[in-house]
Amino acid sequence: MNPPVARIVPFWQRLGAISTYPLQSGAITNVLLFTALRLADQLPLGWIGGTVVSLVLWAGILKYAAEVLVQTAHGRLDAPEYSMQISESQAWGQIKLQLLLWLMLVLGVLGFGHLLGVPGMLLWGLFVVIAIPGATITLAMTNNIWAALNPASWLELMHAFGWPYFAVAVLCGLYQLGGVGAQALAEAIPIVPGIVTFLLAWFFTHFVLVASFHLMGYLVYQYADRIGHDIKRDEVPKKLQALRADPDQGLVDEAEALVKADRADEAALRLREHIATRGGTVLLHEHYRKLLASKQDTSELLRHAQGYVPVLLAQDNLKRCIEILHVSFALDPTFSADIADDTYRLAQRAAQIGQHPLALKVIAGFHKRWPKHKDIACNYLFAAKLMIEKLSQDDQALQLLTQLKTLRPNDPLMPEIDAQLHSLSTHPKA
Repeated sequence: MNPPVARIVPFWQRLGAISTYPLQSGAITNVLLFTALRLADQLPLGWIGGTVVSLVLWAGILKYAAEVLVQTAHGRLDAPEYSMQISESQAWGQIKLQLLLWLMLVLGVLGFGHLLGVPGMLLWGLFVVIAIPGATITLAMTNNIWAALNPASWLELMHAFGWPYFAVAVLCGLYQLGGVGAQALAEAIPIVPGIVTFLLAWFFTHFVLVASFHLMGYLVYQYADRIGHDIKRDEVPKKLQALRADPDQGLVDEAEALVKADRADEAALRLREHIATRGGTVLLHEHYRKLLASKQDTSELLRHAQGYVPVLLAQDNLKRCIEILHVSFALDPTFSADIADDTYRLAQRAAQIGQHPLALKVIAGFHKRWPKHKDIACNYLFAAKLMIEKLSQDDQALQLLTQLKTLRPNDPLMPEIDAQLHSLSTHPKA
């Protein structure tokens, strides 16, 4: 038995929500952004430069509006934050469509006016104006500009939708008139500066555009069965799928299935081989560590940590690095990882969050592991300061700094090292 289909509220019962749709956070952000960008129209760019800038801005807001239409047509009534699904060609297609519709309007008016006089001109003009929603919907849903410009397609859509199509066409016209009226009202207020009325005019233009495209999308959504539209409510746009899906999710799912089948060793081996040959995402590494912990495989946890800590450092995930190091030192006090270039950064971060002993463990034995590294003095001087200022280990700090003078006698930091030694000798703690 098929699950019941949720009732779609008719658009005429949602006119308030449709009219205020551009106030949603995702929509109003774009409306305000492109309104602010219209200030570029005030720059002295010349006719060509100004036209190019204007077209680019129109393409941007139309791209977002087309995204709104498509999202709404699939039953997603929350305004999208960004235009991720609609291509740049779709945006430029909307510009070309509007220009070509205007050209068709002018040529048709001239042609029918010559043949049939004023009645012919008015009829053709009314037909094209009413056809604008159909053409816009066709282009947004098919990305086929020739289909969008085909009067036969317009008539087919009008017939399929029936009277609701004409109601939506009238509402879109009223939205446009409302926007024009709001602009005129803003411009009529004498105390408002010109730049403010300029921005208000564009704000209303963009606001009405987004509301109109949302209305057209809702028409498609409400009468999807009449035009053969397949509503995909739960479908994530392809570009967003790629962003959301973890590349190693499938392998993690397979490992979990093996664990449930009491084949944890096989799951761990599969993950280990994958990491060894192809690396892995953080999701995969974390799942592997969780599996090793459940198996109490201490040696493999330590071996994995040696390779995983550099991966986390490369991603600047110092918090997780410190957590891994804390666990690793608890399992084995002699643990070390290949983090020569990041030792100072990691020790500094550990000290910032109060993990002073851990910071010293990270630095300990640095000169033995990397005897020629340029950061030997930097790391040990930092360790000495922690001993003095945070841990009251002046004797250990004195021993470390004295050893450092022998290790790096010509290091640029030697003046600071000498200053620390002098301070310890002249101000010993009781």
